[in-house]
Amino acid sequence: MTDSHIRRRLERLVRRADDLDEELERARKEVRSMRIVMEDVTYNLEQRERAARGVPAAKVPVLARAPEDVSAWEIEARAGATRLEVRLQPDGMALVSVNGRAPFLLPPKPRVLLDILSEPGSAADDGLVGWRSRGEVADALRKRLGRPLGRDDVTRTVYRLREVFRAAHENEHLVQTNREHQTLRFALRADAVRIWQM
Repeated sequence: MTDSHIRRRLERLVRRADDLDEELERARKEVRSMRIVMEDVTYNLEQRERAARGVPAAKVPVLARAPEDVSAWEIEARAGATRLEVRLQPDGMALVSVNGRAPFLLPPKPRVLLDILSEPGSAADDGLVGWRSRGEVADALRKRLGRPLGRDDVTRTVYRLREVFRAAHENEHLVQTNREHQTLRFALRADAVRIWQM
């Protein structure tokens, strides 16, 4: 198998991985919507049962949902984060805090990607930091990590960055990709406070 065949096969795999990532996100949104509907239906049924027994209606409950189950994450991603703090650790890890929330540890490679995607530069039309092409991101990663990288490495590192955010109960929607234009960014306001400490 020639290098060109291998390259084309890898590109197909990357596109398929992107498709699966989008399908997974759609499934997550559908599950969140279903949970909210089920909670509402359950509450309404309980209210009917109370009314049938002559029991006064219960106060509408405040649902204790995990942050990732709340559309506020998506609203924040559209508006953009206003503060990003990254404090490098001696072992190459970094303590990251978004919008003043509790810090969490980010491994070296995803941390470098976060640095690239959140760098100030030309602002996009929506007031957030500008988008970067996959080629730009791959070049920047290659230079900062000091080793050869390819487009599939960018995709894997994006998945890893989102995975760490999700595990820390942080807003993974801030890590944004545009499949149509093959561009990426971290949804940070162009005028955001950005603190990067060694």
